[in-house]
Amino acid sequence: MISKDTGTGTPIIFIHGFGVNSLILQSLEETIDFSGWRRIYIDLPWTRQGLDPSVKSSNEILHTVEQEVLDYLDQEPFALVGNSFGAMIARSMAHRQRGRVLGLATLAGVFEPQAQRRTVPQKSVVFEDAEFISALGEHKGEFTDISVIQDKPNYQRFLEYVIPGLLEADAGIMEQISAQYAVTPVPEEVASEPFGAPALHLFGRQDHIVGYRDGLTWLDHYSRGTYLVLDMAGHNLHLEQPHLVKAVFEDWLLRMKLENPTAKNFSQ
Repeated sequence: MISKDTGTGTPIIFIHGFGVNSLILQSLEETIDFSGWRRIYIDLPWTRQGLDPSVKSSNEILHTVEQEVLDYLDQEPFALVGNSFGAMIARSMAHRQRGRVLGLATLAGVFEPQAQRRTVPQKSVVFEDAEFISALGEHKGEFTDISVIQDKPNYQRFLEYVIPGLLEADAGIMEQISAQYAVTPVPEEVASEPFGAPALHLFGRQDHIVGYRDGLTWLDHYSRGTYLVLDMAGHNLHLEQPHLVKAVFEDWLLRMKLENPTAKNFSQ
């Protein structure tokens, strides 16, 4: 499941969303200064590098990812980043491993697993280069179905970081996981106390897939959490607003360093 391990320093585990692969989070390497941080990317069971037909539920994914990370890192502390579906996995891991997890970040995270129960805005487009979109052929539908900024730069990022994962995703494996999609129990519900490590929760105001209101339910639970709802951003918010994400993500990295000044590798 671990598909890429790059950089040196304190580890950050990246867990991507449903139906894509880790490339969607590797896009962060383009803009964010990860000096002093080792980045470890997970590819989940429907991907080419993480392919595992035996996995049949999100809870199984949680336990498999958790065990692989713990074995891989031995006793090292680490931070977690989860995108969309991956946020469910990351949130549960962060609570289960409180003693080792330095911080948690979610990007367009799933907080309500049942799609019909989510509070989401109507699908909308906030900017469209109509001439460019009208000339598109390949992958036009996939791009316009989810993107709220529809122009050439965003299309190029979509082609590079999203389409490869969509093309390789194993539909059969995704179908069996979809039948048991929710991670249980909900970590915030069963926690005995608030989550006190530095946290970052980013949402797209125009995200019609998971929305943002369900995540705000847990505002008080993340006592050291920054919550931000980005305008002109949908479900792929870090592709559509890379510079805003850079600013708040690097702030999260700094807050973890300040919170743990003696942690291994932070001085590197």
